[in-house]
Amino acid sequence: LYMEEKASTDDITAGSWTITAKAVGMGESGWAYKQVVVHPDDVSNMVFVTPPREQMAGQRSLVMQFQTRDSYGNPNPLDENVTCNLISSSARPFFYLTSDSTETTTQVTVSSDTYQAQFYYMDERTGNPEVRVQAPVEKGWNDAVQVQTITPAPISKLVFVTTGYTAVDPLIAGTTSRMMIVETQDEYGNTAPVESDMKIELYSQPAGYWSCSTSSTVWQSTTTLQLSADTAQVLSLIHIS
Repeated sequence: LYMEEKASTDDITAGSWTITAKAVGMGESGWAYKQVVVHPDDVSNMVFVTPPREQMAGQRSLVMQFQTRDSYGNPNPLDENVTCNLISSSARPFFYLTSDSTETTTQVTVSSDTYQAQFYYMDERTGNPEVRVQAPVEKGWNDAVQVQTITPAPISKLVFVTTGYTAVDPLIAGTTSRMMIVETQDEYGNTAPVESDMKIELYSQPAGYWSCSTSSTVWQSTTTLQLSADTAQVLSLIHIS
């Protein structure tokens, strides 16, 4: 009896394994050989064959490819076209079928007589989104799953990320504000640390009697804040008189 988990052919490229039987002490001319063609088992999995991608927010990935395989990891061509869903755990994902397409998609098709398809990915949120290729539920195949890395795009703006004061919730004259946080962000609203120290100047319009300090214990009035390299937030307190 003979069992082999590695297919010798993927039904696209022909191939076979050779079994050799040889007796101890017998010359090679007396050995027995048998060709065995091993076909893939039924498709049960989809697997990414390209490595996880790392890219900036808003930037399209390198090509992402996946294959249909049997439970032993052998690629297996399909008997029919199978359209799969493209899913991301991110809040702002975009999928494309080509590197230059402007039309987004949520599906990709593995064509009959092939076992591989590809797409491109873009994300506007930083983090580590899980990208998933999901076959129709009736197929019963395991999804292809891969975690990508999305880093911030270049810094484009400063944003106050703490709650401001309104007519309903005003800052009272002569009192000190709650801590106010200024953050550097990219164009998509992602926190984006600075590469080197950055000076931030503060203004009040219309000008009034106010002062700013980065400490509430020792008040040192200033109109500039210093954001250190590799950070994205700086804190300050405002005093209105």
